Amino acid sequence: MKNIALICFLMCLGFSACQNPQTASDASSDSAQDANGVVLAEDMPKQKIDTANLPIFEFETMEHDFGKIKEGEVVSFEYKFKNVGKSPLVIEDAKATCGCTKPKYPKEAVPPGGSGKISVTFDSKGKQGFMQKPVVVISNVLEANTSLFFKGEVEVIDNNMGPLNKTAN
Repeated sequence: MKNIALICFLMCLGFSACQNPQTASDASSDSAQDANGVVLAEDMPKQKIDTANLPIFEFETMEHDFGKIKEGEVVSFEYKFKNVGKSPLVIEDAKATCGCTKPKYPKEAVPPGGSGKISVTFDSKGKQGFMQKPVVVISNVLEANTSLFFKGEVEVIDNNMGPLNKTAN
């Protein structure tokens, strides 16, 4: 009985949430709206962005190849960059796709003409084979998300004989 009452309550709640309280007279605005009254993106006022005065990343490289790495080895690389834009560059965050990768970035603004580095450390413990990982840097440049990449091949270690050879005998 409790289940039936709960189902009825949820159905009523669902139906009331789907009703659009907007009347026909309310819809007379000059922007298009979807069925829920949300202004569509293509009809939102276009913001004019002053791209001439934005900060701009200029990386020495955006990709790094660690080559062959022994399982359990911890490797690091510094992605060096310069702000070639006309305003301070602020990095809000740098995110990796897994816990095996740790990015570090400058917490202070990088002035125009200034430089900095984003350090990425990869721990190969428990990994094997070819690895390719992105690190997404979130900042105040025009394209807010900038992706840096690294790759490498993690060799599995056999504690008795060194790296395992996967060729057949």
